[in-house]
Amino acid sequence: TVTVRSDIYSFGITLYEILTGQVLPSAHHVFEVMSARLERGTAASRMLTLGHRIDAGDSDVVDLLLDMHLRGATGRPTIDRVRGRLSWEYETRFGSTWEGDIDARR
Repeated sequence: TVTVRSDIYSFGITLYEILTGQVLPSAHHVFEVMSARLERGTAASRMLTLGHRIDAGDSDVVDLLLDMHLRGATGRPTIDRVRGRLSWEYETRFGSTWEGDIDARR
């Protein structure tokens, strides 16, 4: 069944590609990301197994990214959690609200 959590999975792939600068070219690579989520350790150590180094300040968004790739849709974060985390990251990094910046560009 296709639900919003299916979209979260797809958005997680897009977010991974934006953050790492690498395209996930095959199902095998997506499986590697899902497997990294199940490993023990920090977000940084799990991303290192995928060949990426991350800054300590990025661990919360990377945890979200990896959660977006959980196999079962019920294990993936809700759209409210995704939006909340990404909004918080944006506001913290850029000092303004996501909605305010969108409205200013219209």
